[in-house]
Amino acid sequence: MSSTMNVKGNRHVVTAQYRAESTFKIPDGVDLNDKNVVAEWGIKWDKLHITYTDGRDEYIDPVLEAELDCKYPYEYEIEKADDVGFEYEEDEEPLSCPFYDYCKKKELEQMGHELKEVQLELKLEQLEKYEIEWKQKLSREPKVVQDAIAEATKRFLDHRKQLN
Repeated sequence: MSSTMNVKGNRHVVTAQYRAESTFKIPDGVDLNDKNVVAEWGIKWDKLHITYTDGRDEYIDPVLEAELDCKYPYEYEIEKADDVGFEYEEDEEPLSCPFYDYCKKKELEQMGHELKEVQLELKLEQLEKYEIEWKQKLSREPKVVQDAIAEATKRFLDHRKQLN
Protein backbone atom coordinates (compact mmCIF):
# COMPACT_ATOMS: atom_id res chain seq x y z
CA MET A 1 0.00 0.00 0.00
CA SER A 2 1.25 3.47 -0.90
CA SER A 3 2.13 5.67 2.09
CA THR A 4 -0.14 8.38 0.69
CA MET A 5 -3.13 6.11 -0.02
CA ASN A 6 -6.11 7.66 1.74
CA VAL A 7 -7.74 4.95 3.86
CA LYS A 8 -9.08 4.78 7.41
CA GLY A 9 -6.11 4.88 9.77
CA ASN A 10 -3.94 6.60 7.12
CA ARG A 11 -5.97 9.68 6.17
CA HIS A 12 -4.54 12.45 3.96
CA VAL A 13 -5.64 15.86 2.70
CA VAL A 14 -4.29 18.31 0.13
CA THR A 15 -3.39 21.72 1.51
CA ALA A 16 -3.08 24.70 -0.83
CA GLN A 17 -1.48 28.04 -0.06
CA TYR A 18 -2.51 31.17 -1.94
CA ARG A 19 -0.93 34.57 -2.11
CA ALA A 20 -2.82 37.71 -1.19
CA GLU A 21 -1.65 41.08 -2.46
CA SER A 22 -2.22 44.60 -1.06
CA THR A 23 -0.98 47.88 -2.55
CA PHE A 24 0.22 50.76 -0.35
CA LYS A 25 0.85 54.32 -1.49
CA ILE A 26 4.25 55.67 -0.34
CA PRO A 27 4.05 59.31 0.83
CA ASP A 28 5.40 61.93 -1.61
CA GLY A 29 9.09 62.65 -1.24
CA VAL A 30 9.80 59.54 0.88
CA ASP A 31 12.44 56.97 -0.09
CA LEU A 32 11.92 53.96 2.14
CA ASN A 33 15.55 52.88 1.56
CA ASP A 34 16.99 56.27 2.66
CA LYS A 35 18.29 55.50 6.19
CA ASN A 36 18.77 59.27 6.83
CA VAL A 37 14.97 59.74 6.67
CA VAL A 38 13.42 56.32 7.40
CA ALA A 39 14.66 54.37 10.44
CA GLU A 40 12.59 51.30 9.56
CA TRP A 41 9.46 50.25 7.76
CA GLY A 42 7.32 47.13 7.44
CA ILE A 43 3.83 45.77 7.02
CA LYS A 44 1.70 44.19 9.74
CA TRP A 45 -2.05 43.56 9.87
CA ASP A 46 -2.37 44.97 6.34
CA LYS A 47 -0.95 48.41 7.28
CA LEU A 48 2.31 49.97 6.09
CA HIS A 49 4.20 51.21 9.16
CA ILE A 50 6.97 53.77 8.66
CA THR A 51 9.19 54.91 11.53
CA TYR A 52 11.10 58.08 10.62
CA THR A 53 14.53 58.97 12.02
CA ASP A 54 12.96 61.95 13.85
CA GLY A 55 10.81 59.48 15.89
CA ARG A 56 7.48 59.92 14.06
CA ASP A 57 5.43 56.85 13.18
CA GLU A 58 3.10 56.73 10.21
CA TYR A 59 0.52 54.00 9.54
CA ILE A 60 -0.85 53.75 6.02
CA ASP A 61 -3.87 51.70 4.93
CA PRO A 62 -3.71 49.96 1.56
CA VAL A 63 -5.12 51.78 -1.47
CA LEU A 64 -6.00 48.38 -2.91
CA GLU A 65 -6.94 45.91 -0.17
CA ALA A 66 -5.76 42.35 -0.10
CA GLU A 67 -7.23 40.29 -2.90
CA LEU A 68 -6.99 36.56 -2.85
CA ASP A 69 -6.44 34.94 -6.24
CA CYS A 70 -7.66 31.35 -5.86
CA LYS A 71 -7.16 30.25 -9.48
CA TYR A 72 -3.85 28.49 -8.80
CA PRO A 73 -2.15 28.14 -5.41
CA TYR A 74 1.55 28.95 -5.27
CA GLU A 75 2.11 25.77 -3.27
CA TYR A 76 0.18 22.58 -2.53
CA GLU A 77 1.03 19.22 -1.04
CA ILE A 78 -0.39 16.00 0.34
CA GLU A 79 -0.23 15.91 4.13
CA LYS A 80 -1.38 13.55 6.84
CA ALA A 81 -4.82 14.67 8.01
CA ASP A 82 -3.77 14.41 11.68
CA ASP A 83 -0.82 16.76 11.05
CA VAL A 84 -3.17 19.58 9.98
CA GLY A 85 -5.86 18.81 12.56
CA PHE A 86 -8.43 17.45 10.11
CA GLU A 87 -10.70 14.54 11.02
CA TYR A 88 -12.70 12.58 8.46
CA GLU A 89 -16.36 12.53 9.55
CA GLU A 90 -16.90 9.00 8.21
CA ASP A 91 -14.14 7.69 10.52
CA GLU A 92 -15.90 8.86 13.67
CA GLU A 93 -17.39 6.19 15.88
CA PRO A 94 -21.18 5.84 15.56
CA LEU A 95 -23.36 7.08 18.39
CA SER A 96 -24.67 4.48 20.78
CA CYS A 97 -28.44 4.06 20.93
CA PRO A 98 -29.77 2.00 23.89
CA PHE A 99 -33.00 0.86 22.25
CA TYR A 100 -31.15 -0.12 19.05
CA ASP A 101 -28.67 -2.14 21.14
CA TYR A 102 -31.60 -3.79 22.96
CA CYS A 103 -33.35 -4.72 19.70
CA LYS A 104 -30.13 -5.98 18.16
CA LYS A 105 -29.48 -8.22 21.16
CA LYS A 106 -33.03 -9.60 20.99
CA GLU A 107 -32.58 -10.31 17.28
CA LEU A 108 -29.34 -12.20 17.96
CA GLU A 109 -31.01 -14.21 20.72
CA GLN A 110 -33.81 -15.20 18.34
CA MET A 111 -31.20 -16.43 15.88
CA GLY A 112 -29.85 -18.74 18.57
CA HIS A 113 -26.63 -16.86 19.36
CA GLU A 114 -25.53 -16.80 22.96
CA LEU A 115 -24.64 -13.39 24.23
CA LYS A 116 -21.81 -13.11 26.75
CA GLU A 117 -22.74 -9.56 27.72
CA VAL A 118 -25.11 -8.78 30.56
CA GLN A 119 -28.72 -8.75 29.30
CA LEU A 120 -29.96 -5.19 28.91
CA GLU A 121 -33.43 -5.20 30.41
CA LEU A 122 -35.40 -2.11 29.59
CA LYS A 123 -39.08 -1.69 30.24
CA LEU A 124 -41.36 -0.70 27.40
CA GLU A 125 -41.84 2.76 28.96
CA GLN A 126 -38.08 3.32 28.98
CA LEU A 127 -37.86 2.29 25.34
CA GLU A 128 -40.61 4.75 24.41
CA LYS A 129 -38.73 7.49 26.27
CA TYR A 130 -35.54 6.67 24.31
CA GLU A 131 -37.54 6.61 21.08
CA ILE A 132 -38.83 10.17 21.66
CA GLU A 133 -35.39 11.41 22.78
CA TRP A 134 -33.61 9.94 19.75
CA LYS A 135 -36.22 11.20 17.30
CA GLN A 136 -35.51 14.70 18.62
CA LYS A 137 -31.75 14.18 18.24
CA LEU A 138 -32.27 12.70 14.78
CA SER A 139 -33.03 16.06 13.23
CA ARG A 140 -29.61 17.42 14.32
CA GLU A 141 -27.41 14.49 13.26
CA PRO A 142 -25.48 13.85 10.00
CA LYS A 143 -27.17 11.74 7.30
CA VAL A 144 -25.24 8.54 8.16
CA VAL A 145 -26.37 8.73 11.80
CA GLN A 146 -29.93 9.61 10.74
CA ASP A 147 -30.07 6.45 8.61
CA ALA A 148 -28.76 4.27 11.45
CA ILE A 149 -31.22 5.73 13.95
CA ALA A 150 -34.12 5.41 11.49
CA GLU A 151 -33.25 1.72 11.01
CA ALA A 152 -33.04 1.20 14.78
CA THR A 153 -36.39 2.95 15.28
CA LYS A 154 -38.00 0.72 12.66
CA ARG A 155 -36.61 -2.41 14.32
CA PHE A 156 -37.75 -1.18 17.73
CA LEU A 157 -41.29 -0.53 16.51
CA ASP A 158 -41.41 -3.96 14.85
CA HIS A 159 -40.16 -5.57 18.06
CA ARG A 160 -42.71 -3.65 20.15
CA LYS A 161 -45.52 -4.85 17.88
CA GLN A 162 -44.39 -8.44 18.47
CA LEU A 163 -44.48 -7.88 22.25
CA ASN A 164 -48.10 -6.59 22.08
